[in-house]
Amino acid sequence: MPTIPPQYTPVVIATSAQVEKENGGADRIIGICHLAENPADRPPSIVNFIEPISQVWAYLQKYEGRTIDIKVDLETAKVSVLQAPEHGTLKGEGNKDYRYVPLSDYTGTDRATLLVEIGGLKVKVVYFFRVLNHVVPGSEEYDPYEDKENCPNGYQWRMSSRS
Repeated sequence: MPTIPPQYTPVVIATSAQVEKENGGADRIIGICHLAENPADRPPSIVNFIEPISQVWAYLQKYEGRTIDIKVDLETAKVSVLQAPEHGTLKGEGNKDYRYVPLSDYTGTDRATLLVEIGGLKVKVVYFFRVLNHVVPGSEEYDPYEDKENCPNGYQWRMSSRS
């Protein structure tokens, strides 16, 4: 008889339920790096302003080629805060936009999670704030969002998706 090595049955572990739990019912989760200022001598600047609906819309168009009806979907989109930042607050600014206000003299990292419902999709948006004393405007030589120290994953990225 020929010598045959022992045969083992491959084991496959499926974890599809974890994606649902991780997403919390969202179709996808995206990350956004957002540079914010915390100057002690004046109120937070315009760079602290976030637009979750516009950012989700831009993400869906740029990275997924999805078409969102501007007149219907953008106007009927909804935003809700799922997790407030730990080192600051989100203040509502007009219609569905927010301003991130860090605690006095705080610099460092912070995070907030919002849910955007747009065009029949639910998208969790995780803002990764990097609070600086001053955000240097971008130029041809230097873009603060391209700086890996500020934004290790870039400006926008997909964190997970429910298929």
